[in-house]
Amino acid sequence: MRDQGRSSSKDWIKNVILGFNFRMTEIQATLGREQLKIIDKMLAKREQLASKYYSLLAGTEGLSVPDEITLKKRSWFVYFIILESADLREKVYKDLLSAGVTSSKNYFPPIYDFSIYADYKKECPVTEEVSKTILALPMFYEMKNKQVSFIADVIKKSIKRYRNGILNG
Repeated sequence: MRDQGRSSSKDWIKNVILGFNFRMTEIQATLGREQLKIIDKMLAKREQLASKYYSLLAGTEGLSVPDEITLKKRSWFVYFIILESADLREKVYKDLLSAGVTSSKNYFPPIYDFSIYADYKKECPVTEEVSKTILALPMFYEMKNKQVSFIADVIKKSIKRYRNGILNG
């Protein structure tokens, strides 16, 4: 699979399975070796940021956060929240964007939406709902606690305005 799905026989140029090109350049390898030297520090920082998001957002009406039990069992390449509706996700997404914060509402599409997996598509109502309500928030090594606090504040204010509008009108 790592060699583009090519055969290992004399007829190696023919692809016998769906494969990939997982070879990296020397520059990528050098960067990777350097990052491995600080991997524990990088993972600890991401864990700390996830904990900060959790402490600021857990219990906020209208959204769910990753379970506290799993906070130390992930690499935290991304931090996500699940909003109570697609409309609320759209409101929060737009409010974050207006505040200069880039988030992603299409970060976790159902895997069966990819054409290569189309044959496996089944009715998955939970997957469909989550894909319409999940929002990936910024998460990067250089991120500061004040940035997490700012993002959480925008989200909470956005939800409050949305819910007040729904309840009052």
